[in-house]
Order: sequence, then structure tokens, then C-alpha cells
Amino acid sequence: MKIFLFAGLLEIVFGIGFLVAPLPRAGVQDFASRDANMEVQPARGARVSPIISVVLLASGIILIITCAPRRRKPEQRSRASSPITRQATRNASPKAG
Repeated sequence: MKIFLFAGLLEIVFGIGFLVAPLPRAGVQDFASRDANMEVQPARGARVSPIISVVLLASGIILIITCAPRRRKPEQRSRASSPITRQATRNASPKAG
């Protein structure tokens, strides 16, 4: 279950990152004329679609909510888990003899 929690946190980080920062795309363009060669590396930043960021954020939140440890209410605890009840069931069990 912890792995899903970490995956949810990672998806939230990526969702925010994709929403804010553009992804760099670098390419190399060569220019040649007779004896001279020139390489230019244009850097362009392309933003990811906001829909992808929203999907990443939503899935991360859903993973965190579904995998978060839950506390039981006192009414939901079973009676067999209390030490008094366990001792009573041990004493009430039939003895082989």
C-alpha cells in the first residue's frame, strides 16, 4: 500500500511540474557552406497539455486518498480483539480429556 502512496505523490509532483514548466526540446541543425560548417542548437520549450496535468493531479489525489491508512472508530472494532474477550473465549473452549 505504501508504494501506491508514493506513486500518488509522484504523480502530483509530475502534474504540477508539467503544468508549470515547459519540457525542453533541443535539436541540432547543421549549416554548411563550402568550407565552413556550423551547428546550431535551438532550444524550444513545449508545454504539456493542461488536460494531462489535470489527469496526473487527479489520479495522484485519488491514489493518496484510497491508500491512506484509516483509523477505525471505536464502534467498528470487533469485540474479539479486546483482551478480555479473548481470555473469555479461551476459558470457554472445551477441554480434551
